[in-house]
Amino acid sequence: MIKKITARPLLAGLGYAMVLCLAATTLAQAAWFDLNYSCKRRIVIQSSQVQGTSHLEFPVLITQANLDAAFFTNCQQTDPDNMDIIFTNEAEDTRLYREIAYYDAGNQELEAWVRIPSLSGTTDTVIYMYYGNPGVGMPDDPETWVGAYRGVWHIQEIPTGLPDDVYESTSNSNQATSQNMESGDQQGGKISGSLNFDGVDEYLDCGADTSLEITGQLTLSAWIAIASSTTDVYMSVISKKSAYTSANGYGMNYQPNNNDLRIYGNGIDFGQAAGQDLDTSWHYIVEVVNNTATALFIDGVDVTTDDALGALTSDTQALHLGKRSGTVTNDFSGSLDEIRIQDKLRSPEWIRTEYNNQNTPGSFYQAEAEQTQGTPTPPPTLTQSLTATISPTPTISPTRTISPTYTASPTISVTSTFTQTLTPAIAAPDLSNVIVYPNPYLAEFYTRNQTTFINLPAQATIRIYSLDGRLVRTISKDDPGNRAVWNLTNEQNRPVASGIYLYIIQTIKEDRRGKIFLVR
Repeated sequence: MIKKITARPLLAGLGYAMVLCLAATTLAQAAWFDLNYSCKRRIVIQSSQVQGTSHLEFPVLITQANLDAAFFTNCQQTDPDNMDIIFTNEAEDTRLYREIAYYDAGNQELEAWVRIPSLSGTTDTVIYMYYGNPGVGMPDDPETWVGAYRGVWHIQEIPTGLPDDVYESTSNSNQATSQNMESGDQQGGKISGSLNFDGVDEYLDCGADTSLEITGQLTLSAWIAIASSTTDVYMSVISKKSAYTSANGYGMNYQPNNNDLRIYGNGIDFGQAAGQDLDTSWHYIVEVVNNTATALFIDGVDVTTDDALGALTSDTQALHLGKRSGTVTNDFSGSLDEIRIQDKLRSPEWIRTEYNNQNTPGSFYQAEAEQTQGTPTPPPTLTQSLTATISPTPTISPTRTISPTYTASPTISVTSTFTQTLTPAIAAPDLSNVIVYPNPYLAEFYTRNQTTFINLPAQATIRIYSLDGRLVRTISKDDPGNRAVWNLTNEQNRPVASGIYLYIIQTIKEDRRGKIFLVR
């Protein structure tokens, strides 16, 4: 902002001219999302690989497919839990939630999961991958797996070798403790690594947290590779059911000898896909339940032969992977990878899209050539200088002579120079002191149609949502000040109605959430 300055004559009756010199202020827009990153790649997710019109909050797998050696050379961190890899949207103004489940520079392997807000089946979805920042190690975002996800086990990244906990990626933290597993059970899998189960006494115990007690809608999924196609036992892949006849819980079983895939619910009821003769290669198994109806999928194809299932009821048994819960064993013989439990009914289109992504990631997306930039530069500062000079130099004339001789030739010169630095409210270092004002907004008392976010960092993105989860407005901030304004309109610049709105403020390091109460 430039203040108006009024200059008054310093000597009455003397002519003057005011010369104003205003230093140019340049607020250069960063070409990159974060100038501390030296490299980025444009990633194009092929709409032809996405079944259905669109999927919201879809976790996409990004691997080493279509990435060259330069990527692994230019990544500056090597710990999967603290990588200098981030992802942004196509506009490069919003960081996306992501988890780096596996990274190995020496073998050039990567397993990253990126939560895409809207994955289109009609138009290619573009995101950007940034890397090459030696000054940062970004932890995984638990919000990569939001909403429906009760448990996500990638299986492969056991930090110190077996026996040890198998990490679980959601905020529920349902870590699995390996039971009788051995170091040789860690093997290559469908996606990075996997665990091989001996069919005797090896399994994973995930505990009995209430987050795993699911009724109503349910989706179970796993990659499985059976050891033999002639095993004559119903092998448990996922089990939260103490016995075959138990009235409670749920479970996924497969019997190779009878070519029979089942999902268990209330009592002895089960949904079935009969006649499914699986070989010993990897197959993607998904089972969904909608109250009392079920569907079973193998490699993205619905293979259901019996869709009836008793209503799901809670079971306090510990969840087991690779073995039946309780006293009955039904141990799994073969390898398991990428196991998930969700309290949501996933559509056939969602399941097929998952299969396409995880089975052949190199076809699911294209990673374009690496783009690099020069040495990162700090963001610009806002400085303005104002100089006022009175000219020409005023002089009293003509010279008057009085007897006795008296000469008066005064020369009066006035120069005024000053510099003014206009410093807006300084950007905050983080989101810890953010204030939203007024909140509640009451139109009866406030004439300005806006709420103001105060104490923001220089770069932040604010998203306003309705209570039913619809995005109402996105506000992008990239300036040295500490404020941003929502004018109480939606993306079409139409005034929003009275109600409660949710906001999420996101920076590259953290998020903050809250509510805005609006009464018009």
